[in-house]
Amino acid sequence: MPSDQEAPPKRVAIYLRVSTEDQTEKYGIALQKHAIESLIKSKSYAPGGGFISAGKEHIYIDQDVSGTTPMEERPGFAKLQEAILNAPKGQKPFDMVAVYKMDRFARKLKILLDVIDFLGEHNVEFFSVHENIDTSTAFGRAILGIVGVIAELEMETFRERSQAGRDAAARAGVFMGKVPPYGYKKSADKRLEIFPEEAEIVRFIFDEFVDQKHSFAAIAKKLTNQEVLSPEASAIKNVKRKGSLTKKNTPSFWRAEQIKKTLSDSIYVGDYYYNKTSKGKRLKREKWKKSSFRQPAIIDRVTFEKAKRRLLSEKYLSRRKQDEHLYLLRGLLKCDCCSSTKEGEKKYMTWVGERKRIKKGKDRFSFYYKCGQRKGGKTSSQCKTLPINADEIEAFVLEFVKKLLKNPKAAFEYQQGLKSTQKEVEKLRKEAERLRKVVNGTPEREQSLRFQHTEGFIDSDTLKAEIEQIRNGARETKKTLETVEEQIAQKTLSTGYQKTLEAFSEKYKKMLTSVTKDREELYKIFHLLIQEIIVYSRPVTPSDPIAGRRTAGQKITHKLLFKLKLPQDILEEFGANSDKWWVRWGSNPRPIA
Repeated sequence: MPSDQEAPPKRVAIYLRVSTEDQTEKYGIALQKHAIESLIKSKSYAPGGGFISAGKEHIYIDQDVSGTTPMEERPGFAKLQEAILNAPKGQKPFDMVAVYKMDRFARKLKILLDVIDFLGEHNVEFFSVHENIDTSTAFGRAILGIVGVIAELEMETFRERSQAGRDAAARAGVFMGKVPPYGYKKSADKRLEIFPEEAEIVRFIFDEFVDQKHSFAAIAKKLTNQEVLSPEASAIKNVKRKGSLTKKNTPSFWRAEQIKKTLSDSIYVGDYYYNKTSKGKRLKREKWKKSSFRQPAIIDRVTFEKAKRRLLSEKYLSRRKQDEHLYLLRGLLKCDCCSSTKEGEKKYMTWVGERKRIKKGKDRFSFYYKCGQRKGGKTSSQCKTLPINADEIEAFVLEFVKKLLKNPKAAFEYQQGLKSTQKEVEKLRKEAERLRKVVNGTPEREQSLRFQHTEGFIDSDTLKAEIEQIRNGARETKKTLETVEEQIAQKTLSTGYQKTLEAFSEKYKKMLTSVTKDREELYKIFHLLIQEIIVYSRPVTPSDPIAGRRTAGQKITHKLLFKLKLPQDILEEFGANSDKWWVRWGSNPRPIA
């Protein structure tokens, strides 16, 4: 039997792993490799046979791989496994796998133990240079488990502390991302500040989408034609991020997707969400964390909510195929006959567009509106109100709009007040910013009081009373802030209506002659001015002319209730006492008692 001195040296394979952060820190590939090779060299003549390198072909590297990544997902370790599994029966490519530090192998105990089990099944030992752990000995195997538990506990503790640090920073108003959102820049303390040049474009995008009813593509095209720098190009120009443009497009090229992203980002009303990703994957919205710190708002909440509703619905106008019919009142007509009350609010079934072929085999159609519950496909009840010819009711609504806006006097008066309105909005925004700073400074004031208590300057009762006073003051300030934000919203809305009427005076009045001309523009006008049209019906009488077979319970449209979006002072110019107009169906559109 050969002695220890006569035993052959152990052939050592080397496994190296670095994450993205490691490459710029202390555990780079070169350092790990040098440490392991130095160990092999120092043990080359050790009792029991010593160590020798298994060769360059058995150096396995995983670059940009996290320590929590499962082994089967690591390319380098997969090659190591294949070398063991594909070796001829009774042979093995190496006797030992060496790593620089145990967490280079795995940061989860289960992964580490699974790997050690795999190596043990194939009679391959494991050695960690940093911890000096050798699984060829019983002591080494025992220590491996203990160190593994401690390493995993350390990792979990680090994660908890890191998350707590991020939460505290977010509560203090620190922006956690690398590049501030379009419309903002970072201050010296890493908080967001409004960047006026970009903020103006953000407001323009919301105005175009909410008030002017333009599509993503149309807004993007307009910004591109006006040579407005894209968010990426603007960030580089204004040193908000490093690098160069990653796309081949021009610096002023805007994509429709960017418009949609801007319209859906709650940061523009001051609501900041973080913790949106985990392990490189985007989390569901309900798992995001919201900072209690109110970031400076670029858009008022009313406008943002209107944009949100439009984004969630399919009511906004998109570019259609040439042969697709555009129903001008899509989403506006509501059925009173099929209404219900939920949580104190009345809900109406929406009428939908329908087409019918005029002649078999011919591509000629008649277009109608009908209650969405008429066929009863999704409900047990069926609406008995008969459909309305689309041409007739669209012409009827067009006549209503023409009579409503026949006098552009209000538009001109609003135009005169536009500059003063803008000054008022600017003044209110400054007041909102002042109030926001007071609200956001609450945690710091509380922390200062706690420090005074710790140092013995104030007693516990004084601390409690002072903190309660600060919190009560913050609540009152927050209410004042909400009132100011509401005032900003109302002023902004008035400006939007002014723009609508101004556009009508200059352009739409000449165009409002027929429902057949420029239907997309008519669609915009109807949806700019009208919130909804409630359709009221009555039972059919023997004298009512109706098409088709008569059935029991049939109803026909009797009157319409127009709910308008215009503010009260404009409506008064048009002779209306409220934003709701009753109009008899089949007569000239006019308000009735």
